Amino acid sequence: MGHRRRRTSIEETTGEPAVSEVVTLDGVTEGPGGGEDLEHAGWPFNISRGAEGDKFKLDELAASGAQLLGRVIYEGFAKAWPSMTDLDGFAE
Repeated sequence: MGHRRRRTSIEETTGEPAVSEVVTLDGVTEGPGGGEDLEHAGWPFNISRGAEGDKFKLDELAASGAQLLGRVIYEGFAKAWPSMTDLDGFAE
């Protein structure tokens, strides 16, 4: 007698999507990572979130089961990640 695999519902196998964006109060989302040919590219790195804001973003990332990245962001991450120091244990 063979074992039957229990069917799982889509709710059991799919996480709930969440969006985490970097946006200014006036709606600018363009070029947050820098490196782009834009006047204010990399602007989030010139603003301090403070310890509480940094903890919020790290907790948000740690709570996610996965990240969905676009090709350009993925390629940037893939290039930078090997040289990063992981003080928070996120990469483990």
